[in-house]
Amino acid sequence: MSRLLAAGCTYPEAFNAAANVIKKGDAHDWLIGTVRRLERGESEVGLTRWSRGDAALLEAIVDGATLSPERQWQIASDHFSDVARRRLVLLTQLMPLFSTVVAGGLIWIAVATTLGWFWYTVSSMIGGLT
Repeated sequence: MSRLLAAGCTYPEAFNAAANVIKKGDAHDWLIGTVRRLERGESEVGLTRWSRGDAALLEAIVDGATLSPERQWQIASDHFSDVARRRLVLLTQLMPLFSTVVAGGLIWIAVATTLGWFWYTVSSMIGGLT
């Protein structure tokens, strides 16, 4: 968005170009809906559905995009890139812990099952001796 706006594209043109890249999904539907709202002259961009978490920043930027919109979209891009990077680091640090816990649980189930059958067999053998 920031590059398209810096190149002189209007908001509807920039949203259409972004929608053509995405092709399908919720983001595509939102972009196309936003283009329609902008073409009708509505001032509200329609981010209420996306206004949770990080998307609230996007709503604030789009609503206040009167001064240097390409810079505001670049700020949003940098923010979401940073958030994605932090979430990736968190995910890569948690995966070894998660996989260790799952592997330990599987090993415990395997050992408990094996020993259960073992003790059942031993007790039936002892019961057969009497």
